[in-house]
Amino acid sequence: MTKSLCVLTSKPPYGSLAAKEALDTALIGAAFDLDVSLLFDGDGVYQLLDLQNPRAPGQKKFSAALPALELYGIERLLVCNDSLKARGLDPQQLCVRVECLSREELAGHLNDTDIVLGF
Repeated sequence: MTKSLCVLTSKPPYGSLAAKEALDTALIGAAFDLDVSLLFDGDGVYQLLDLQNPRAPGQKKFSAALPALELYGIERLLVCNDSLKARGLDPQQLCVRVECLSREELAGHLNDTDIVLGF
């Protein structure tokens, strides 16, 4: 039976390494054949915006990697609907298709997941 991993990311895409570390962790989990979901909450929803402008020279746009996650077996991208609304964002503004879930639905998902790692 395959173990499940949910990587919860709640930091903006730039300003710290948290968002990159969350993405790397999800990819590593997928490489070890875990059933991986990636959950964007709080300021982590900004990682899903296509119009990003990294400030540091040589830093790549974070959102460019997200459409490729499916190729690595990460097909379940979740977002907290309350977090989107609180920031005035709409799912159509995001660079990838996500499942918008309520806090209660997200709590159920986390409860059903074997391993939860937060960044």
